[in-house]
Amino acid sequence: MAQKFPDGSIVWLKSGSPAMTVNTFHNPTQRYRCVWFTGDDDNYGQFYENALTDSDPSKN
Repeated sequence: MAQKFPDGSIVWLKSGSPAMTVNTFHNPTQRYRCVWFTGDDDNYGQFYENALTDSDPSKN
């Protein structure tokens, strides 16, 4: 599967989330590893492509 969101892309969860940066795409699991910040804390998560969007859902 081709990577839709290149490393460094800004993405959001379709259901709503803070802006996240794509850190890497993990081919074996087909998940994107993303990082986002809450205050001074950095957070990480892995998400499937169909859960992500490159347009801020709060602006729609």
